[in-house]
Amino acid sequence: MLPIKQQAGIVVIRPLVERHVGDAAFYWLQHDQSATSALIDLSGLLHFDRLPQAHLDGIAVAGDAGWALAWDALVRWQGPGEVFVGAVLALRRADSGRLDQILEQVGHRPERMLRGLISALLWCDTHHVIPVIDTWTAPDAPIIQQVAAWRAVARSSALAAKPHLAQRLVIAMRHTKPVVRAAACRAAAMFGQAEALLSSLQDEHPAVAAEAAIALASIGLLNGTSTLWQSVWKLLQTMPAGGLARTLAERRLLRWVQHLALLVPTGIPEVPRLLDALPPRLGLRFALHHADPAHLPWVTGQMEDATCARLAGWVWQSITGIDLHQNGLTRQIAPDTPTTATDDLDPGLPLPDMQKIAAYPVALPAAPALLGKPLDRAQQMALLAHAPQVLRWNAARRMASGNGGSVMNIRACARTQRAWLDSMSTEATA
Repeated sequence: MLPIKQQAGIVVIRPLVERHVGDAAFYWLQHDQSATSALIDLSGLLHFDRLPQAHLDGIAVAGDAGWALAWDALVRWQGPGEVFVGAVLALRRADSGRLDQILEQVGHRPERMLRGLISALLWCDTHHVIPVIDTWTAPDAPIIQQVAAWRAVARSSALAAKPHLAQRLVIAMRHTKPVVRAAACRAAAMFGQAEALLSSLQDEHPAVAAEAAIALASIGLLNGTSTLWQSVWKLLQTMPAGGLARTLAERRLLRWVQHLALLVPTGIPEVPRLLDALPPRLGLRFALHHADPAHLPWVTGQMEDATCARLAGWVWQSITGIDLHQNGLTRQIAPDTPTTATDDLDPGLPLPDMQKIAAYPVALPAAPALLGKPLDRAQQMALLAHAPQVLRWNAARRMASGNGGSVMNIRACARTQRAWLDSMSTEATA
C-alpha cells in the first residue's frame, strides 16, 4: 500500500510527490542547459517550460508535505535543480523562513548551487521577487544574496525597474568582493552605467574586467574587447588541473570565449592563434559564434578529433547552411563500433565525413554568416524564431548591441520569448 498522508483535506501520496520533486529538478536542468543546445529550439523550450511547471504545481498542491520532501531532496543531493525547486516554493509563498533555509544550504556550496537560486528568481512572477531583490541588493546584504540578485537583475528588465537600484548598483560595482563586482557588472547594462563599466575595465580581477567588457558590448561599446581577450588568455594560462575548480573555470571560459567571438573583428591574424590555443571544443564554439567562413578549414580539421567530430560537423553545417544528411556528407558506423567521446558529448548530431566535406564546394557571403546568410537584422530575427538555442543566443547578443542593451533572455519562459518576438515583428512592419 502506498504511504498516504491526509493534509487539509488533500490526500498526499508520498512516492508521487517525491517523483514530482525529482522530475522538477531534472527538467529544470534540461531547461537551464538548453542555452548551449544544438537541438532544442523555441518549440522545444516550450516543452521544457511545461514539464517543470507541472511538477512544481504538483508539489505545491501537497502543501507542507510537498515542501518537506523538496527540502529532504535538497539536503540529500545538494544540486542546483533541488535549490531551484525549493526556492520557487518559498518565493511563491513569500516564506522568508524557508528562503533563509535555502540560502543556508546554498552557502555551503555556492559554486554548485547558486545557478538554481538565480533561476528561481527569474522563474517566479515579478511581484513575488521584487521585495526579495529589494532586500538582497542592499549594500550590507550577505554576499550570496547580492550576487544572486544582481545576476537575476541582469537578465530581467522587469526586476531592474526600481529607480533606487541604479544607485545601489554603483555601490555594488565598488564592493570589496570581486564576485559581487562581477555580478554587478553583468547588471550594469540594464541601467546604462557606461562610465562605471569603463572604470571596471581596469579592475585588478580578470573576472570583473571581463564582465565589464561584455556588458559594455551589450550597449554597443566595444572598448573592452582587448580586455576580454586578455582575460581569456589569462584564464587559459591558469586553468586548474582538475576537479570542480576546473569545471567552473571551463564554464567561465566558455562564456568569455563565446562573447569574445562576437566582439573580435573578422579577418584579424590573432584569431587562428587563439583557435589553436583553445581546447578543441571551445575553439569550435568560438568559430561558431565568430561566424567567419574563413575558418571553415580549421573547423573541418577538427572532424578528425574523436572528442569533437560531431560538434565540428554541426558547426560547419551551422555556418554554411548546408545540411550534412541531405547532402550525403555524413559517414555510417557499424552498430558494434565502440563509442567515442563525441558520441557521448554530442548525441543527436550527425557524424561528418571529413573527406567529402573538404571537397564540397562552398560559396558564402562575407562574414559574419550563419546558416549560409549574412547576420543582418532579418537573419537575426529568423534565427531567434526558428534556430536551435545556441544560434538563438548568438542572434540575441548581436541584436542587443543595436538595441540599447535589451537582450532577449533565451532561458526565459518560451511564451515570454514568443511575445517579445511578436512585438519586434510588429515594430518592424509598422
